[in-house]
Amino acid sequence: MKKVLYPHVVDRVVEELYDRYPNLKEQFGEKGVRKCREDNEHHLRYLETSYELDNVQFFVDYALWLNGILQKHGMSAEHLRVNFEIIKQVMDNDIEEERKEHYEASLDEALKALSTSEIKTSE
Repeated sequence: MKKVLYPHVVDRVVEELYDRYPNLKEQFGEKGVRKCREDNEHHLRYLETSYELDNVQFFVDYALWLNGILQKHGMSAEHLRVNFEIIKQVMDNDIEEERKEHYEASLDEALKALSTSEIKTSE
């Protein structure tokens, strides 16, 4: 089992996401909460890999791929965008500044790409 990066960030993201979307608990139950947690652990691993590679596009590609998967399971692009926004909000001083700046840049670019891809699919 891989070490969870910033477990306190994951906890805060999941809590905030379920506070904003209480219907998720009804729709997906406790299994959904566990899956949300796992997904956020993956998000942070991909952010970390993006940082290690110094490659923002790595995270953007992951976000676009993930969006397609999540939509097949009843989630909307909005949920993913909000999830990424929450990650940006709850990142704290435990994350060194250079790494945090890269994470934020990666999340910002992923948010732009998700918005653009949603526009293209609705045309």
